[in-house]
Amino acid sequence: MAGPSASKEELLLNGIELFNNGRFFEAHELWEEAWKRSGGAEKTLYQGLIHAAAAVIHTRRGNRDGAQSQFGKCAARLTPLAPRFMGLALEQLLADLRTYVEASRKDKNDDPLDSPPPVIRVASA
Repeated sequence: MAGPSASKEELLLNGIELFNNGRFFEAHELWEEAWKRSGGAEKTLYQGLIHAAAAVIHTRRGNRDGAQSQFGKCAARLTPLAPRFMGLALEQLLADLRTYVEASRKDKNDDPLDSPPPVIRVASA
């Protein structure tokens, strides 16, 4: 696992692995470290990924308003970078995250843990 001395690329990739394995808080923590060291569009990417992780966490906890708010912040940051940025399929992530968050809002009786959360994919050329 990447530590504080890891490169931003290592933090990004390790965060993706954590996110894709359901460890959203840990992914958020790694990306926050990378965000602190970044600037420009790269910083915006990390902010968007942090909000994506927070949206999933809120959805899984049943905090539908928090999930929607975090998704909105995520979309505001990642949409200008989509469809692909730094090798990531951001457009697909946004579509999958939107579906995940909105599905939890439609039926208040549904358990958000019944639906698989989105994953972050590497963009194809």
